Parts: sequence; C-alpha cells; structure tokens
Amino acid sequence: MRVVLGALVSLAALGGLAACTKVSTNPTTVVAIELQAPQLPSVVQSDTLRDTTGLPAPLVAIAFNGHNDTIPAAPFRFIALDTGIVSVDSVTGLVTGRDTIGQARVIATAGTLQSVPVTIQVTRAPDSLQAVSATADTLRYFFGKDSTRTLQVRLSHLVSSADSLVPVPNYLVQFAIVDPAGLPSDTAHVVIVNERRAPVRADTTDAQGTASRQLLVPRSLAENPPDSVIVEVTAFKQDRARTPVPGSPVRFTVQLQPATTK
Repeated sequence: MRVVLGALVSLAALGGLAACTKVSTNPTTVVAIELQAPQLPSVVQSDTLRDTTGLPAPLVAIAFNGHNDTIPAAPFRFIALDTGIVSVDSVTGLVTGRDTIGQARVIATAGTLQSVPVTIQVTRAPDSLQAVSATADTLRYFFGKDSTRTLQVRLSHLVSSADSLVPVPNYLVQFAIVDPAGLPSDTAHVVIVNERRAPVRADTTDAQGTASRQLLVPRSLAENPPDSVIVEVTAFKQDRARTPVPGSPVRFTVQLQPATTK
C-alpha cells in the first residue's frame, strides 16, 4: 500500500533515509498518513459528502508506524485547503460543499505530519437525465472483430430563475443491461465497456454533463448474441432514499444484426 511520510515521502523510501533520518520504532508513533479518496466523485452544493448508499461519509485517514503497521484511533485533524469551496469537520472529516461549484483539496494531519491532499469536487444537484444518442438503434457486428455502439446521456440542473438546464459535471451515472436478463458480463458475450474496452458499468459526467459507455459485441464472441439488448441508464440523487433523477432510467434498445460484408 502506498503511503506518505510527512507530505511526500513513502515508507518504501525509509531505507534510503536511514542514514540521515531517524524513524521512531515506537508502535504508537505516526510516521505516515494515507487519506483515502471518497466513494463518490463529488458532493452536491450545500450538502455533505455521501457514500453510494446515500449516507453521509466522512473522509477516512489511516496512520502507520515505523514498522508499516496501522495505528488505531490516531489523533487526526482534517483541514480544507480551499475553504471557499468546502468546509470540513476537523475531527470527524465530514466534508460539506458550499453554495458554489468547483474543486477543493483536503488533507489529514497528525502532529507535524500531513497526508497527500485528496480532491473534492462540488457539483450541482441533478434534476434531469436525458438521452444524447439514439434510444433505438442497430448494431451490425462481425465475428472476429469488435463491434460497438455508444450510449450517451446528459445530466442537467434546472435553473428555476432562468427556466433553463445547465450541465451537472463530476456525477456518477450507472449503466445496466436489463434484457436479456442475466446476460453474462464476461468478454465472450455482449457487454458494457469504457473507452479502453474494459467492462465498466458506470461513468462520471464530464464538463458538459455527459456520460457514455459502449455496448460491445466482442471479437471473442463464441455464439450468436441475442437479437436485441436493452440498456437502462440511471442517476440517483444523493439522498438516503436513493431517489432516481427525473428521466431515469433512460432506456436504450439496440438491435443486433450480423453484418453480411466487411
């Protein structure tokens, strides 16, 4: 596990520092801190950072001693380096977004040591999920060749005063094949992938509020795929009820047809 001594030095480098730095062998002395990234890519304006279930999720820090063992109940303090974007409870590590959007850095400290900062994105509350690509389409595939169709949605926030929609960036959106039910997710079958053709069923919206994944009929296809596949795309509000954003789920129906020519 990669950790940090002070702000920059990992425990793996301690051997090289032995000649000039004396590292404490006291099992309760903190010599390195790791601050873990949050579960979700952002916190909504004026709300607290939450986990994937919608519950408030304080940041988690881990302390290490000179033997690279963890130290339970280390006396951490959490500090926001960009206080105009977020505030943070210095004891619990619970981050709250201010009434603005942007990114902020937060660190954990113990004594004179501090962690590498983690970046917290503050975004708008989503009010609408809409399809960008066609919701009814045909994918013609070849045996022995990867064939894909892009599925894209846009997540937006309603500005009531202007009666207009603006993008919601840095927000998690989920993609799922719902028909045929129980379709295997390995690369020998139709599968949802990212731009590197890795099986990934979620995406984080970009600056324009768009999220996309590809429906892939892989070159390793061992048998004929189904005649059609239905993919549902959903975004959830960051609340305990896991309320779907209006417009969710966006449903894409893709007909699969073998190509007759290359």
